[in-house]
Amino acid sequence: MKEASAPKLSQQGCRQRQARLQVYLHEHKLDAVLFTNRHYVYWLTGYWHEQILTPTAALFSSDGSALLVTHYE
Repeated sequence: MKEASAPKLSQQGCRQRQARLQVYLHEHKLDAVLFTNRHYVYWLTGYWHEQILTPTAALFSSDGSALLVTHYE
């Protein structure tokens, strides 16, 4: 059974969530956070991959930088 496609997220919404995450990192004196759950990666970046077993990660630093890592076919 094919999984339903994820709804489209706006770039602005993803950026707002990233900004709130950056504030959280500063408030808790954290240097960075790594997300490997594809649903969290999607919520923060807007990147979605239909295949469940495709490895995906997003690293967000307190300085505002971000890195998205995923499989490339």
